[in-house]
Amino acid sequence: MALLLVLFLGGCLNIHTDRAYDKAYELTRHSQWVSSYIETAHFTLKSYLSPQRSAPDLPLIVYIEGDGSAWIDVNRISPDPTPQEPFMLSVALQDTTFDAVYIARPCQYVINEGKGINCQYALWTDGRFNEVVIADMNEAIDKALKQKARRNVILVGGSGGATVAMLVAARRNDVKGIVSLAGLLNHKSWTRHHRITPLVQSLDTDPIYAQITTIPQIHVLGKSDAIIPNALTINEINKMKNIIRARILYRVEPDMDHDCCWGAYWGKYHQPILQSLTQTGTGS
Repeated sequence: MALLLVLFLGGCLNIHTDRAYDKAYELTRHSQWVSSYIETAHFTLKSYLSPQRSAPDLPLIVYIEGDGSAWIDVNRISPDPTPQEPFMLSVALQDTTFDAVYIARPCQYVINEGKGINCQYALWTDGRFNEVVIADMNEAIDKALKQKARRNVILVGGSGGATVAMLVAARRNDVKGIVSLAGLLNHKSWTRHHRITPLVQSLDTDPIYAQITTIPQIHVLGKSDAIIPNALTINEINKMKNIIRARILYRVEPDMDHDCCWGAYWGKYHQPILQSLTQTGTGS
């Protein structure tokens, strides 16, 4: 009986994983975005490339996925971090204006494809923002820039992808803007707030605030976000603003929470938000 239960649970997990991969396929199959893989020092990263469309002197928009399915429940780590609902892929596909690339986090969308090299649980649990992850995401952006023949980037991160965007931005000199959507800006304050296990193998954002406050930033918050409460995000924004008089803006959307309805939001507002970051001295 115990063996049958294990096999049944394993089958359920496979069904959930298959659905996650199928969801991305359904979202992209009628789009003009091209499925691709980016090989980095340690990982094969899933990506999608937009059609070539904006002027060659404009930045490449880099969409960074959230944390995905890190846990099945409070006691069980997911065997595959591919998101059940691909937050940032849904967002990226709404960008009809700029040259763009979507980059999934390490081990998302690749394990079922036999490309999950070096995948281990720490990469989507307490080490989701560790040195190897950030270095390889940074390398992937270099390769996307070369492939798209662009010189600069705007980084757009959703949920935990915002932390990745900030940590990557601190390593680069070509970032023209950072946008977060329901973004996690400081994982230490977040784990304290929810009284959950600290991400002990992850890099902190506090030490890099001085490096990224020179980069224009726009943070969009959902008023009803209970996963990353507004107060946590605004506190981090104020910390950055206290370093220098930085151009860091935020807006709270009254009808939004952590999950709803960021694709529709981005379809409506991505043009003015991204255009504001390509024009010196303008706001959102």
